Amino acid sequence: MDEVAEEENRFPTVRSQHEVTLPLTPRDVHITTLQVPVTYEDVLSIVPSLHARPPVLPPSEDEDCPPLPTPPGGYDLIFHVGVAGRGPLRLERLGHKFGYNMKDAKGCHAPSVRVAHDEATRVAIEISEAERMERARLGYVIEPPTESGEPPKRGFGKGYESFPDEIYTDVDVEKLVNYLKKSDVQKVYSSLDAGHYLCDFIYYCSLAESRRHTPKTDKPKTRVLFLHCSVSATERSDLLKQKGVTIWLTGLSASGKSTIACALEQHLLHQRKFTYRLDGDNIRFGLNKDLGFDENSRVENIRRIGEVSKLFADSSCISVTAFISPYRADRQVARELHEKANLGFVEVFIDAPLSVVEQRDPKGLYKKARAGEIKEFTGISAPYEAPENPDIHIRTDECDVTQAVKIITEYLTTHNYI
Repeated sequence: MDEVAEEENRFPTVRSQHEVTLPLTPRDVHITTLQVPVTYEDVLSIVPSLHARPPVLPPSEDEDCPPLPTPPGGYDLIFHVGVAGRGPLRLERLGHKFGYNMKDAKGCHAPSVRVAHDEATRVAIEISEAERMERARLGYVIEPPTESGEPPKRGFGKGYESFPDEIYTDVDVEKLVNYLKKSDVQKVYSSLDAGHYLCDFIYYCSLAESRRHTPKTDKPKTRVLFLHCSVSATERSDLLKQKGVTIWLTGLSASGKSTIACALEQHLLHQRKFTYRLDGDNIRFGLNKDLGFDENSRVENIRRIGEVSKLFADSSCISVTAFISPYRADRQVARELHEKANLGFVEVFIDAPLSVVEQRDPKGLYKKARAGEIKEFTGISAPYEAPENPDIHIRTDECDVTQAVKIITEYLTTHNYI
């Protein structure tokens, strides 16, 4: 931002009947927005130039939006905004020089900093809670230790030797937090841990460059602040105009689960509803390819599916699962997993008599099971525990696919999921 008024005497004032001095005409606030790619290389290439006087912006990739002129005297405030995991708004108070051992979006590490062996041991950084959250959100792992037993020291090296390991913002964060709470922004707090990843890296770089480019004149240096924000479940649902829910189809092999799941996914997508189907093709041959078909593997298979479907539902997606899931206890675990997260879970019993599914038997599995060629086959040599009180009960020997999709869609509408 530039051209932000600092001196009160620049404002004409008027006195009220209570003798309170109020500004009459505020000055304009000029805002420049810029998206910084989440790579260490881009941060080091872009952020220092933002603090130059005048600031230098990277070339615009949008021909219809040419870059605006920058203020000759520099910005009064550079306000960084980054996405964090769940939780309230976090106003960060400081940035860290070292401890960046996660790869960026391009799979690259932060610069390696050479240090003496005793110093490397001294500066070993314990993983913080904020960093754990960032790793979990992004699915990234910490760089493994070297032969010395510690991860390489990574962060800011050449050109940043004179700067301290931690730099605090000049903004009075606690005062700002109190002001925001008085202004009815309750879910906000100050933080001393920006996560030791790209957000923290950007923040430290910006704080250091602000100090580096402080003018020797009376002009104040550029203030820097970082806000971590997250998208709430309510906001996501409002934007997508739907609520996250898992439609859990259970039933014997050849009962019609996959056919109905495919048709339901297509129907909801054509209604412009964010929907995704999980079935054997994208689970058994990927995430769960290490599992067999014994009882323990079946239990673990369903547990993983429950966790994955919960993540989809948490994103406000309508997650449609089509698995035999033969045991009531496992289906109950999946339901409770969703309910604890305040997410919808709809158990749909796709029901067809054993005689009917054996007659259908499109893959010849029942015939092989009867001949003893397939061991522990659900419905023949392994049990199937039918739902005792499903949310939806569909008899596929009595209705077709179109009717089944209509029944499920009406349920979703009635219960305000769509």
